[in-house]
Amino acid sequence: MAAKTSVKLVKSVEGKSAARGVRVSTRKNPRKNKSLAIRTIIAAYPEASGAEVVDRVKKKFGLDVTANVVYMIKTKLNKEKELLGGGDFPATGNVIQAVRLAQQLVSTTGSVNHAVALLRALQSQSMTPQDR
Repeated sequence: MAAKTSVKLVKSVEGKSAARGVRVSTRKNPRKNKSLAIRTIIAAYPEASGAEVVDRVKKKFGLDVTANVVYMIKTKLNKEKELLGGGDFPATGNVIQAVRLAQQLVSTTGSVNHAVALLRALQSQSMTPQDR
């Protein structure tokens, strides 16, 4: 005797209906994706400790996570921030402005070599005798 099967319609994350058996992405649903839930809480409470994040994820999304996972995700987020906004650039949004200014400097001076020479001259002018 064959098992009775039924086809149920489930709503995907985007709100479209899909037949059962079709993969529905859980990447955008923090109730099913622990990493996303943790990132959501960290974005809302950036200064929260690992234990606080664990408690908030449990209360808001009903997911059990460990403090180790929270710290791992915090570390990854911090590394991404360093790559995007680290170094001498103050923030990610200002990088675009800095690139535009650099392009303007190169077009004004005529070449990259001239722009670099000008920047080095400015740097040496702004240095105190102790820095030289």
